[in-house]
Amino acid sequence: MSTSSPNNQYPKIEVTSLKDIPPLHDLTNLSHSDIKNILDFIDFPPLSLKKGEKCELLQIKEVLFKLNNNQTVILLEELIESVDRINNLKKLEKECDVLEISLANIKVEYDEISSLKKQDLETELLSLNHAFNDKQFETKHYHLLNQAYAFINQEPVNKNILNMFYFVKKNDKYEKIIEKCTLIRQMERSNNLLAKLFLDLICQYTLKIEDIERKYKLDQVTLLKIVYGMTNNGIVSYDKERGIITFRK
Repeated sequence: MSTSSPNNQYPKIEVTSLKDIPPLHDLTNLSHSDIKNILDFIDFPPLSLKKGEKCELLQIKEVLFKLNNNQTVILLEELIESVDRINNLKKLEKECDVLEISLANIKVEYDEISSLKKQDLETELLSLNHAFNDKQFETKHYHLLNQAYAFINQEPVNKNILNMFYFVKKNDKYEKIIEKCTLIRQMERSNNLLAKLFLDLICQYTLKIEDIERKYKLDQVTLLKIVYGMTNNGIVSYDKERGIITFRK
């Protein structure tokens, strides 16, 4: 039977000097570089680091499991849970920011709509209030209004009403206003085409030829005769290029 030499009976033991061993600290305070030095020393496969705190912590945890340091593993478990909570809180914070912006936009839109609706309601209410007051006045003072219209039209009027309008009769300004109102009312009631056309000129000052033609259903020859007749008499000025007539005051 062959005998092995003493050198082959036992595993070879490598002796290392103290200066070749990386300094070890409390594992709870190990930095990333410390762990890398340890892994290099024990020929542990290098870490394939990924982006994100949690990935690095999980890799470190795996290394420490193999190094059998339970205390540090427990601390890392807590740290990983804290990272999860922090990430969830960051996600919730972003969602809250989006909701705050949406809420602010909704509030601005609500304020604008509320303001518009309030203005519309106030305008409508004011209009209805005026209409109601006018209707109430017409109902209560129907006779007085009829007498006033009769006075404007120079029709027979009750003596008491004439006394009420005494200041009107004596004032030239009001007399001219009354004459104008009377003339306009007569023109409104008239079936005469020229009278209606004059009334349009007085109210609008400028008229388009095509609008007159369409409104009164006139052929172009008849309309141009009327226009040139008023132009020759100095009543209107006629702009052929723009197709409009303008009332001369």
